[in-house]
Amino acid sequence: MLIRTPSVAGFRAYFGRLFQSVEVYPDEFIQLHLDDCMVEVRPCVFGKYYLRALYYLTAHYVAMYHDIDAKAALTPGSTAFAAGKGVIESKSVGDLSLSMSMPEYNKTSDDKFLASTIFGQEFIRLRNKMTKGPLLSNTPPAGGFVC
Repeated sequence: MLIRTPSVAGFRAYFGRLFQSVEVYPDEFIQLHLDDCMVEVRPCVFGKYYLRALYYLTAHYVAMYHDIDAKAALTPGSTAFAAGKGVIESKSVGDLSLSMSMPEYNKTSDDKFLASTIFGQEFIRLRNKMTKGPLLSNTPPAGGFVC
């Protein structure tokens, strides 16, 4: 079933089992982030990839802020949980060692934030495919959008 209008139901359908639990991901929580992302992701920029880009950016925010909300409930006042997540480059067992790094992408702070989840990484890929660089709807290219 192809859903063309952005909606919480469409978001849940797109990602299958990942965000299905209404108890874990309430409709209002997803709708809040979907509304925010609709300001950033524009159909005139993403064309046929609009819903895909919108849902991946929404999933990035849902995953990031759900993680923050869940950990904040366990450790009130702590901000340590908000640190970026990276890719494991190496690990050891004896004396326990772990090295992580963030993908570089275009080295903008937006990209580093987006690169912290697999959903954000896919959004970057789609964005770069459609715009050839770091661009969201609030920073139009020289000459503006052709919409």
